[in-house]
Amino acid sequence: MMKEPGARNQEPGDGQQPGPAAWESGFRRVIAWQKADDLFAAVYPVANAIPNRDYWLRSQILRAARSVSANIAEGHGRGTVRDYIRFLETAISSLNEVENDLHLLKRNEIVSSTLVDSVEPMRVETGKVLTGLLRAMRRKLMSNGDWQRKQVSEGKGIYMMEADPELEFDDVASWLLARSSLRLEVTHG
Repeated sequence: MMKEPGARNQEPGDGQQPGPAAWESGFRRVIAWQKADDLFAAVYPVANAIPNRDYWLRSQILRAARSVSANIAEGHGRGTVRDYIRFLETAISSLNEVENDLHLLKRNEIVSSTLVDSVEPMRVETGKVLTGLLRAMRRKLMSNGDWQRKQVSEGKGIYMMEADPELEFDDVASWLLARSSLRLEVTHG
C-alpha cells in the first residue's frame, strides 16, 4: 500500500509524528484533520516570531489555525452528515482567516517573508484535502438523502482520490456557490 507523503500513516522513525494507533477511530484518522493539525504546527513558529506590539495578531492567527482542526473534529463527532458539512465549511472559513493573517504578516513586514512562505504549501494542501472531504460529504448527503442521526464516517481515502488536483484553493468559494442550492436573483427596479 502506497502511503501519502506527510500523512500520519507513515512508519515510525521517518521524521513524521506518530499517527493514531490501529485501535483509534474517529477524527484523528481523517486526513483533513491531520493536515490541519500539521498546519497549526507550521503556523506556531510564525506566531512566535510576531513582536509583542502585535500580540493581538499572534493570538488571532493561532486561534484561526486551531479552529481549522477543531471544526473538523467537532463536526466529525456530530450525528449527521449535514452537521459535518456545516463544520467543514466553518473549517474552510478559518483556513481563509489563516491565509489573510499570513498575508498581513508578510505585507506589513511583521514577520520575514521566508518564514511566512514556509507555511504556504501546508496551507494550500490543507485546503485541497479539506475541500475534497467537503465534496465527498456533500455527495454522500445527496446520494443518501438521509438526514437521520447516525455515525459520520468517511470512505477510506475516497475524498483524496476524488479531489481535483488542478483545483486551486481560491476556487473553493466559486465552487461552493455554484453547487449550493441558493440561487441569487438580480432584479432591476
